[in-house]
Amino acid sequence: MNLDVLRRKSRAVLLLCLVEVLCQLAGASGAPAAKARFSAVVAPAQVRRGETVELRLHADVDEGWHIYAPTSNPDGGVPTAATLEKGGPFAAAGKLTGPSPEKHAVEGLNLEVEYYPGDVDLVLPVRVAKDTALGRTKVPATVKFMTCSDTSCSPPTEAKVSAAAEIVAGEARPEYLKAGASSKPPPGAATPSAAPDELEQAIEKGFWSFAWLAITMGLLALLTPCVFPLIPITVSFFTAQGERTRAQAVGMAATYALGIVVTYTALGLVLALTLGATGANRLASSAVFNLFVSTLFIVFALSMFGLFELRLPSSFVQFSSQQQSRGGFLGVLFMSLTFALVSFSCTVQFVGLLLVAASQGEWTWPVLGMALFSSALALPFFFLALFPRFLQSLPKSGEWMESVKVVMGFLLVAAATKFLSNVDALWGWHLLSRPAVLAVWVCSFGLAGLYLLGKLRLAGHGELQGVGPARLMLSLLVLAFALYLSAGLAGQPLAGWLNAYLPTAEQATATPGAAADAHHWFDSYDQALAESKRTGKPLFVNFGGKTCTNCRWMEANLLPQPEVSALLDKFVLARLMTDIGPYAKQNGDLQVRRFGTTALPFYAVMDSADREMGRFPGLTKDAGAFAHFLSAGLEKAAKRAGE
Repeated sequence: MNLDVLRRKSRAVLLLCLVEVLCQLAGASGAPAAKARFSAVVAPAQVRRGETVELRLHADVDEGWHIYAPTSNPDGGVPTAATLEKGGPFAAAGKLTGPSPEKHAVEGLNLEVEYYPGDVDLVLPVRVAKDTALGRTKVPATVKFMTCSDTSCSPPTEAKVSAAAEIVAGEARPEYLKAGASSKPPPGAATPSAAPDELEQAIEKGFWSFAWLAITMGLLALLTPCVFPLIPITVSFFTAQGERTRAQAVGMAATYALGIVVTYTALGLVLALTLGATGANRLASSAVFNLFVSTLFIVFALSMFGLFELRLPSSFVQFSSQQQSRGGFLGVLFMSLTFALVSFSCTVQFVGLLLVAASQGEWTWPVLGMALFSSALALPFFFLALFPRFLQSLPKSGEWMESVKVVMGFLLVAAATKFLSNVDALWGWHLLSRPAVLAVWVCSFGLAGLYLLGKLRLAGHGELQGVGPARLMLSLLVLAFALYLSAGLAGQPLAGWLNAYLPTAEQATATPGAAADAHHWFDSYDQALAESKRTGKPLFVNFGGKTCTNCRWMEANLLPQPEVSALLDKFVLARLMTDIGPYAKQNGDLQVRRFGTTALPFYAVMDSADREMGRFPGLTKDAGAFAHFLSAGLEKAAKRAGE
């Protein structure tokens, strides 16, 4: 070897060692050891024995820092490398690759390094062992990397990552028989398995990361449309409990919140274990359950109007008098159960992922996640349960409480109509059309406004002694809302969130939004896939439900947006109902098997070869983000077709 070359290499090695020593000292003094975090997904998420697929690694690199490319000169920095756990169901089938890196000549060392400044996606081909057991599995991997900035470097670091995959039966597909059969995702493509991967990442990072995700998801669930009706229902129920001491009111509110947590957690896990991952959704979206809820609300409304007084059986009343502090607690727990069932179908993708895990025998994280999720969801309702107690402390509380009861009764009638419209759709009565439900709402809010003004009095209620400023303003708001709803009867468009509660334009249609939708939708995945293969167009899959309020919102407000609708024209479209129709159970099972979640709504892009191009779980109000998801799927499908 040439002496000059030997000297240069020696200097490079010494410099690298010096950098590592300094970084180790910096780490020992409390500085963070790494400036990059890795996550992983398997694409496609559903694989067969003997196939070669992709382990996709995403590096989230702090601003101002970079990692070295797998092909970089090791004399100038540690190249990024990935290894799989030995003896696992997957084995490496090629080298770690990535996009074209930036190159930089190191002054004085006569060498060139390759690096990625910022976030980057890398791909490792992996092969599924032919003796791998069927079912859901994890793919653990170790990533070794080094981060540097313009002025310093962190020591070489190893990061543990894990991706989820499902091994299914069947012969290996020809397109997955060799390494490189599927290419790395184009820049900006939607990340496959985004929701399951988010959960996996949180679990990998430990309890606090998982707890933060669960609590955040619970708070976000408060913004979903189907949780809104539970607000007046909660206030109505606790108003009907009558006057109680402060301690009793707090105790019942705490019991209500705790009951939500316990019933939500237990119910979800029991249904997942007995009826499968989709069991809770199927129960919450069943016609019998919706009929039960609507009947319950009507009974509560009639009680609020003073037709009768809801009382427990005499044996319970006697038991309650003996244990005064427990009076009414049985009804509170019953309302907790109703709350859990009503809100189940509208609690974003987090719950669906936990139910899938529970149905497959995993217990610790599902139980913890459901408890934390439902705790965040229940907390605001603890304070709502105390609201009637607050009203009792106001001057002339008797008059206030009487007015609140009657107004809440009208709101309960409107809420009951919403659940009856679900029954109408599921059983095909075709009686509660959109105008019919709107008419009931207009009458309910109109009568509530007249009652607040003193123009409508119920039998047994005293005369109103004048209308105060607060009551006048409230009556004006209620009457204005009734007039706004009446415009919908005349054919005027209503606010998007209202459409989520209303039946579709034509209740006779089998799918939400179909009447007003100019696109053609298939209701069978197999039929849509056959059409995709015939035309060469990619496939857009829309998992939804007739009773899914979030699905209705997306159908009525986001999918018709011009930028989204124009992109949908480039797809074969499949709207897969999971609660009604001849393919309901098949569609629900397909969603769990292929995508590992029961979340509704749920969207995916597939190419004509039945390979996943991307997914978008849950509700969004950002049409630009959804359009980006569609365009990224189109771009990736086109690239796959050209290979």
